[in-house]
Amino acid sequence: MSKILTFSVAVFLSFFIAAVVVGCSTSKKIMDENTVTGQIQMVGNEPFARLAIINDNDFYLLDCNGAIKDTVYNNQGRMARVYFSGISTNNQQQKVLKVEKIDIVPSGSN
Repeated sequence: MSKILTFSVAVFLSFFIAAVVVGCSTSKKIMDENTVTGQIQMVGNEPFARLAIINDNDFYLLDCNGAIKDTVYNNQGRMARVYFSGISTNNQQQKVLKVEKIDIVPSGSN
């Protein structure tokens, strides 16, 4: 009887731990769903140059208000995390993020 109870508790704990691990990883994906991390760059040629964030996978043009735009402009070449509320495409089929907030990633951080 004791072996059956021990086995049942071990199976229950295994499923519980697996559920917690899966739940935590899913929560992180949902939290990161509207963020992009990459390097701030100016793309295009004047007078049509635009601010963008570039990562290993893609680049995104940034649609941001004055205060955020100043922050982005003054931190070109640095890594940043962009929080956005929407994504669209322009006439050239480039992705454009509606930026709500931006965090500059300190040097040496991932």
